[in-house]
Amino acid sequence: MKVRMLLLALWASVIACKKSDGDAEDESHSEVASVETTNVNPEEGTEDLSSQAEEAPPSSSIKAVEPGSSVAVAVSYTSPSNFLPPTAGSYGLGARLVFQFIFNEPITVSGTPMLSVQVGTKQGQAILDSHGEKSLEFIYTTELGDMDSDGLELRGLDYSNGEIHSLEDSLVDPELDGLTSQLAGVLVDTSQAAPSQVTGLTVAPALVESSISVTWTVPSGNGSTIKSYLVQYRRSGSSVWSATSTNHNSFTLESLEAGVSYDIRVAANNDRLGQFSAVASAQTFHILSLNPIAWLDATDPFGDGLPPNHGDLLASWHDKTGKAGAAEEVELDRQPEYQTDVQNGLPAVRFDNKDRGLEGTFTRTEGSDLTIAIVGQFDDGVSDRCLFEFRNGSGNARAFFIDRRYAANTFYDPTLTKGSFKLWLIENKGAQAKVREDETILYDGALYFNTDFIGEGQYVLGDDTTGSNRLVGYIGEILIFDKELSSSELDTLRAYLKSKWGL
Repeated sequence: MKVRMLLLALWASVIACKKSDGDAEDESHSEVASVETTNVNPEEGTEDLSSQAEEAPPSSSIKAVEPGSSVAVAVSYTSPSNFLPPTAGSYGLGARLVFQFIFNEPITVSGTPMLSVQVGTKQGQAILDSHGEKSLEFIYTTELGDMDSDGLELRGLDYSNGEIHSLEDSLVDPELDGLTSQLAGVLVDTSQAAPSQVTGLTVAPALVESSISVTWTVPSGNGSTIKSYLVQYRRSGSSVWSATSTNHNSFTLESLEAGVSYDIRVAANNDRLGQFSAVASAQTFHILSLNPIAWLDATDPFGDGLPPNHGDLLASWHDKTGKAGAAEEVELDRQPEYQTDVQNGLPAVRFDNKDRGLEGTFTRTEGSDLTIAIVGQFDDGVSDRCLFEFRNGSGNARAFFIDRRYAANTFYDPTLTKGSFKLWLIENKGAQAKVREDETILYDGALYFNTDFIGEGQYVLGDDTTGSNRLVGYIGEILIFDKELSSSELDTLRAYLKSKWGL
């Protein structure tokens, strides 16, 4: 009787399992395994089969068979809905090859499963680097001696030290059938040194709200010329990378979503792909949405995306708002010099004791509050030098930024930094002003001149309007706003400039 009850319990479990099979997901499939049955002898005692029946996998099928024979058990697997292989190319020593798997349902990971990868004659292991709710990312780092000239092959998931399941406890298919063909263009050759890892990656919002500008330091080619760079980007929080390439150490990602944060990384290529840079992030942002009335940017001095050559004299510096006049100088001996790779891999305009180097005009319509942002450098060993001044037509309303004082001839306390690039934010309110260097307040008090006026004004770069405070240093970028910026606007502006210039 006890044996009969056990068999009835087992049969009930079989029926439940069959129903469970009917509810399986479309992306699951089954494989058949062989399980040996147990012969129950009432005279030798009974084996408790009810607990074993209850523990049977919910997606397995059990059939009644004769004692001593085998039972066919169908094991259900979950397969990825999408596979993203490493970008096609030849990878050198130390390259990190990224294998991404995307699923239609949430997955869970236990332990440390790995991905077996055939690299030429060697079978290597890709380590699980990260996983999201519906994604996995494995990394294989190339080693000395790795060679594969006809494309890598996936040998499947290695569950020796961990497993991957769907939320319904269906095991992710370890075979990964049909994915090898996608790796035909992924080659490895560690006989030639790949470029060094890209460093100094800086990302910042570009002029258009759907763009992000990316710059980085040129790495060593390790004996070979760097031919191109691979730029990868994705929405922050996503595991899926998109890719593009460029021949220069700067690039503008376009057609992005406005107001969205993106992760970006870059690798150099000299016929071997080097290691990717550390990931940098930036949010798309339209600087013109803050409504500046003048914007001069040394990374685009002509406003056409075509920079001058290193050492060229700059006769005109374009205003990117379209509201102010360009800063211009016709006399050669008064023109500043355009220099490349000055700060964070970016160019800047060099002023070397030039008499009123560049002058332009702008128009104010509000007439009271004023905000000025300047990225630049005062050189060591000189003092009483001016980065910028403006005045109205009559000259009774003025504002200028000199290295050792503000308009009331008051010394900065703490002292302004010299010899390195800094961001200075100046908030004018008529006869009052606050000056910040990065996050530090250098001055907060009265002005000698009132900045309150409406109409056209003149500005000078690299000097004051008298020609007696000539700058020895650099200007990278200047923005003028005919208003007081809110705290959040100041934070956004500060983040943009500090990220862009590596401050």
